[in-house]
Amino acid sequence: KAKSINPYLAEPYRVLAWTYFDMNDFAKAKEYFVQGIKIYPSYVADDKFKEVLKTKKEWNDLYALLGWSNYQNGFYQDALESFEYALKEAGESAEILRGLGYAHYKLGSFDKAIVYLQNSFKKDSSLSPVEEYVIVPGTIATYLIKSDAQSSLGWSFYYMEKYEEAIKVLKDVVRRHPDWIDAH
Repeated sequence: KAKSINPYLAEPYRVLAWTYFDMNDFAKAKEYFVQGIKIYPSYVADDKFKEVLKTKKEWNDLYALLGWSNYQNGFYQDALESFEYALKEAGESAEILRGLGYAHYKLGSFDKAIVYLQNSFKKDSSLSPVEEYVIVPGTIATYLIKSDAQSSLGWSFYYMEKYEEAIKVLKDVVRRHPDWIDAH
């Protein structure tokens, strides 16, 4: 009933997930964990949940989901920790490397962001773009932008004052995605 009253509350999803898990209906449990993680990742992904993930290798995709959900909610340090945990437990996928790069970027660790973003882009340059709302400087307006490992790499070079590398990378992003405001 709580889920129907407020679908943006993580508690019902968490309780349903653990109920189905205890009933050994792991597919249903995963479905509700996913819903809860999307709403409030750190609430659903407690220590008990992380222990379960270690034993359910078929749920490795939840590591990246947890990281990206933390990222999208503005919990960049939690996102970094989630992606580091994902790297350790699920391995070095392009998605996890990109997540590590994005989290380091948001935390201002541009040198680390560069390494992870380069490796992600080398592994798979065709990942779906990341969409996020950003505040337009000097206003209270937000804008939905799209980016990828390469565009974030270009901005990381820029903030590290490696302007030639930034120009080279961002010119390629503009060529591939002329409609992305983040690349201009």
